[in-house]
Formats: sequence, structure tokens, C-alpha cells
Amino acid sequence: MLNQGLISLTVTDEFKGKFWASVFAKIGVRSDLCIHEASDIAWAMRPGSPKLKEMVDAFVSQNRKGTLMGNMLFNRYLGKDSQVRETFTAKDKERFQALQDYFTRYGQRYQLDWILLAALGFQESRYNQQLKSRAGAVGIMQVLPTTAKDKNINIPNIYEEESNIHAGTKVLRFMIDNYFISKSIDSLNAGLFGVASYNAGPNRVQELRRKAAAQGLNPDVWFNNVEIIAGHEIGRETVQYVSNIYKYYCSYRYLYHYYKQTEKAPWKGEEALGR
Repeated sequence: MLNQGLISLTVTDEFKGKFWASVFAKIGVRSDLCIHEASDIAWAMRPGSPKLKEMVDAFVSQNRKGTLMGNMLFNRYLGKDSQVRETFTAKDKERFQALQDYFTRYGQRYQLDWILLAALGFQESRYNQQLKSRAGAVGIMQVLPTTAKDKNINIPNIYEEESNIHAGTKVLRFMIDNYFISKSIDSLNAGLFGVASYNAGPNRVQELRRKAAAQGLNPDVWFNNVEIIAGHEIGRETVQYVSNIYKYYCSYRYLYHYYKQTEKAPWKGEEALGR
């Protein structure tokens, strides 16, 4: 948002600011506007945990920057920007605009927000129709040919952009309708569970919901509830996948309304927004 000019200023730790400035061309660090120096950054833990505190203190002491492990971790995550990229470059915007009619058309047909579909497509392939995964999934929405041929989907020729987006949209709609339509699940979380299922499979997500309920978490809410179980059971992939799509979705909607108000619309009219 800062790089796009939606906000003019923000406050962050200096090392974070320098890192993001190495990723985004339009961001600069104003060290002359420092609001606090010599701050401590600490891990929070519950009171009365002496063994945990002892273990954390030992880890920090042995692995701080300057040690072999500390330097390795710093260089891996903060020493270079190869793992972090701008999410909406000029090329991405061109592809977004070129595909918008398809996202809009099938979003309206299947009563799904077209911006959610666009966010899903960006996460899956960065709008690359030529992309093929090791598992055999193809195109913008990374649809398996066997899935497209299934009687519940039955969309031919997913090697073409429109059919690929059509198939991916129908898959998402099918999973939401058959697994997550419930009086206890609101539309946002039904969509989030659908997106999670697109990555991990609906039966796996249903199992995660059952385990969340067994541990006293809300099985009808993804964030800070079912996602906790997902992280524990299957690792970070699905958790990060849903988080990324939600961030893209929120950013795209924000950008749409911003450009609409300033009459700088980078995409088509309000009627395309769908639901």
C-alpha cells in the first residue's frame, strides 16, 4: 500500500524498513524521523515459566546475529529479497486486466466474488496459463485434468484461459456448497474454508475442523481457530496459502475502491465488482 501510494508514511523497526526498501522501488527509509531509539525487542511469554524463559534465553544467546546459525538465518530471511516480491507489478496488472472479464463472468455465474477468484488465481500461478505443477495441475487456476473431467465439474479444454478459470471457479463453488454451507458458518469463513480446501482438500479441512472443536476452538472460523490446527497438523503451507489469498483479496478490493474514488481506475467499471 505504501509503495502504491495509498498511504504516504508508516512507522516500523529500522531493519524492517531497510529490508522492504530493498524490495519496493518507491519506498525510502526516513532515519531522520526516528521516534524512539535503543528499544528492546523481546519475546512475550506467560508469567511463571522459568524453564521456558531459560530455554529461550539460551537459544538467543547461542544463535544471535554474529554466531554461525544467527548469520545463516539472517542471510536467509533478511539478507536478501529473493523470497519477497512485489505482488502487483505492471506486468501483473496487465494480466489482471486481460483476465478480468473471465473472473467477472464466472464469479457472477457461480455467485462468487470475482476479486476472490482473481486473488486465488494470482496465488496459484501469478496468472501464468502455461504453468504446470509437478502433480500435473495446469493453468491460471492450477486445475488437475482429472478434476476438470469429473462429472461434478465437467469443463473441457482447461488448457485455454477461459475454460481454466471456469473450471477453477466451479471447483471452488462445488467445495463450498457441498462441505461448508451451514447456518453456523458465515459467508466469509465458508469462502476461507473453500480456499483452504482448494489447497489441502475438503475432507482434510473437515477433519481439521473436527480437531479444532475437540480442542475447544471454533470449528466454524478459520483465522486463529482452524488455521491453528492446520499449522500443527500439516505445517505452514495451507495456513500461508489462505493468508496470502486473503491479503491479495483485501488489497485488490482496497485498490479498486481507491481508484474508483480518485477516478484512476486500473480496471473496469463498478458493474464488474460482482457480489
